[in-house]
Amino acid sequence: KSSVVMIGDREHDILGAKACKISSIGVKFGYSEENELENAGADSICIKDMAGLLTPYGTYDLVKALKSTVDIPANKPVINPIIP
Repeated sequence: KSSVVMIGDREHDILGAKACKISSIGVKFGYSEENELENAGADSICIKDMAGLLTPYGTYDLVKALKSTVDIPANKPVINPIIP
């Protein structure tokens, strides 16, 4: 199970990962409620720029603001993952 991770954008995804005893990454698409992923116990938070609108400075400011509000790792992936 150490090579398995659940990536999800809602509380149910994170809770499912916890029930299966696997790591979870909460993805901020904009659909989840404020702190929903953090409160569900996500191991880390990732920002997905669906429209590709974030500039490097804008991304820095957004990640910095996110990190100041959560107590878990937060970042923006360098490469947007393609998940079938």
